[in-house]
Amino acid sequence: AKRQLFIAGLCLAIFGFCGTILICGLPMWKVTAFIGSNVVVTQVFWEGIWMNCVIQSTGHSQCKAYDSVLALPQELQVSRGLICVSIAVSVVAIGLTVKTDCGYSPGHRWLSGAHHYLWPTYVESHSLH
Repeated sequence: AKRQLFIAGLCLAIFGFCGTILICGLPMWKVTAFIGSNVVVTQVFWEGIWMNCVIQSTGHSQCKAYDSVLALPQELQVSRGLICVSIAVSVVAIGLTVKTDCGYSPGHRWLSGAHHYLWPTYVESHSLH
């Protein structure tokens, strides 16, 4: 039962990681539309954390990356940072989860997986006495 719960949690973590990568890359964080005096002239604006895109009613699209990070609104700057931190934490968490599950730890398993590095030090320091 524990093994199945572990696999389910790992699958959800990987699914969440992939979703975060997808959210990071898509330019559709804010979508606005402009409709001119006639319906033929329309534009849809997509704004993301890395670029903005304009899509004409003819189907032609044009995307442009932001020129300067400092020129961005504060909420976009914060969003960029939080998404990057989320991706990094996800990678570390998935890596430590796999490492912790694959190794053997005397006693109980630690959440961080650091026991693989700390256990030999603990044994050496207590065997000297």
